[in-house]
Amino acid sequence: MELWVRSASHAGTIADVLLIDGAGIGAPESSGLLWVKEGTRWSPLISGGAAQDGYRGGAIDLASAAGLVEAIQETRRLGIEHHSLLHETALESIADSIEGAILPWAAIPMTLGVTFLVPGVEGEAVVERAELEGVFVSTGSRCSRSAGKPSSILTGVGFSPEEASSAVSLTFRREHSPEDIKKAISILGNVIRSLRQIARHIH
Repeated sequence: MELWVRSASHAGTIADVLLIDGAGIGAPESSGLLWVKEGTRWSPLISGGAAQDGYRGGAIDLASAAGLVEAIQETRRLGIEHHSLLHETALESIADSIEGAILPWAAIPMTLGVTFLVPGVEGEAVVERAELEGVFVSTGSRCSRSAGKPSSILTGVGFSPEEASSAVSLTFRREHSPEDIKKAISILGNVIRSLRQIARHIH
């Protein structure tokens, strides 16, 4: 089965700007980390305050910052090799179980999870159906879901709103095994095939 891979990055470079959502690695919901490649031109979306030469207004949330540091350290303790194995297993399983899946960032070793697109299927529908089968996944970003819009990150790297709305994200945990990942993606494959059949009958 052919697996489509599309990436905005090129060999040897991940990104000019990297944002890590703390909640994605077990840190408090309000925490996060922004890394900007040296020499990258950028400006704040929110102005105000004199902190950091005008780039940040308000006080730092020390409790969330401490929680983020602890989550990062815990992630390192869990072992990157284990999560990399889960990532490789997920990529292989998606290729075998989900026809037409697109992996936006397959070339990047995203060891904490995997995101894929299934054009023609709404990501929210996959989330709801998968939950009934005992598999918990997400779609888009928290801010995108709350606004009822597709992920601005995916549309920003060239995907259409329809493609971005089909995004499904699976997060890895310490207790997961490769067999768990294979089973979860097999179930997702069945869910997606069922939704595609429904869509064909409607149209």
